[in-house]
Amino acid sequence: GSIMSVIMIASGAVILANMSRESEKQTIAYMEAISGEYANLAKTILEQPLNVARATALMLGNYESFPLEIRRKVFLTFLGNLLAENPGFYAVWAQLEPDALESNDAPWRGKTETGADSQGIFNPYFYRDGSTVRFEVPEASGEYGEDFYRIPKETGKEFVTEPYLYEVDGTEVLMLSLVVPAASPDGTFIGVIGIDILPSLLQDSLGGLALYATGFGRLVSTEGIIVTHPDPGKIGDTAPEWESESGHTVREVIESGTRASIREISPETGEYS
Repeated sequence: GSIMSVIMIASGAVILANMSRESEKQTIAYMEAISGEYANLAKTILEQPLNVARATALMLGNYESFPLEIRRKVFLTFLGNLLAENPGFYAVWAQLEPDALESNDAPWRGKTETGADSQGIFNPYFYRDGSTVRFEVPEASGEYGEDFYRIPKETGKEFVTEPYLYEVDGTEVLMLSLVVPAASPDGTFIGVIGIDILPSLLQDSLGGLALYATGFGRLVSTEGIIVTHPDPGKIGDTAPEWESESGHTVREVIESGTRASIREISPETGEYS
């Protein structure tokens, strides 16, 4: 009888272990599927402003099709209308190389109403002030070395900034800039088109991602900045994984663009997950 009891208990333990392993596999597969679904949703949300920036960059690249005397007015009107017609955007802007539009910026120096900075460089920044669209003209020379301009110029590729703090109505808010390089028909780089969005554009769709009873999902940038979270108060913080023992593994996975499952004590909840 005691021998049979041991056999039965052992068999039961094996069955339970197999059930647990199968349940874990199903759980991981489910989480990977949901993560992929939400990653695609995030990509779709970002594609909309990127598509607008791409189309605008193409238009800007064909600047020679517009008469010299109206080029700046045409592009200013177009950029302002873009922002007015897209309530999900916070700002729409352009920054060009010196002497890009008319081969001579000198006549436009200081004429901010034409989108020109003190050197005449076309550098308008349209932004949302409540329900009103306004624009200002920063000094282009102070921004040429920034990543948002330098990287698209050097690589010829689109660029999405890391989330950064930007002052809106006296309060610092998290912002993302999506930047597309503009080139003339012969491939010469002439500047960039940028669209700024608030993380709320992503948070509204991704912030409620739930997994089973207690699990949740977050969108995290390549530098570990939390962009969406069920608790909006954590947006803008550094993801706790970046400070954990497996932080380097998480960073490597994100940078490589591969899919992976990591099991450890959650640095956020303190529970094994």
